[in-house]
Amino acid sequence: MGRLSVIVALALLLGSAIYAYGIKYDTIVLGEQIARQKIKIQKEKDQIALLKAEWQFLNRPDRIQALSDMQGDMTALQAQQIVRWSEIPMRNGQLAQPAGPALPASDDITSSTVPTARKRMSDKKAPLRADDVSAGRR
Repeated sequence: MGRLSVIVALALLLGSAIYAYGIKYDTIVLGEQIARQKIKIQKEKDQIALLKAEWQFLNRPDRIQALSDMQGDMTALQAQQIVRWSEIPMRNGQLAQPAGPALPASDDITSSTVPTARKRMSDKKAPLRADDVSAGRR
């Protein structure tokens, strides 16, 4: 009986050692994966920072002004150039119909007049193609 208990104890010791080694190995593998993900995240952050810097560089007012001056015929946007969708004529001479609900005539637009994203998503209309618009179909 004494030898049997020693053998069982050794088997349990060996089993727990194997289990502990397996957990240690899994932990090391997960730590390496985390380190690789952190490196990827840092590279992405660096890339985002670089793209933001490039965007700021390209959108400098003096650069945009120089490009505008090179074009020659470009002028600043005037308030008279901004019109409602319904005032834009179509190719066949008709006035365009807005795809969404009409805006109120007053400049006071409240949240109740603006459709929610959920309502817009529920409208299951097929998107317009260029030939549908030119043919006057909706």
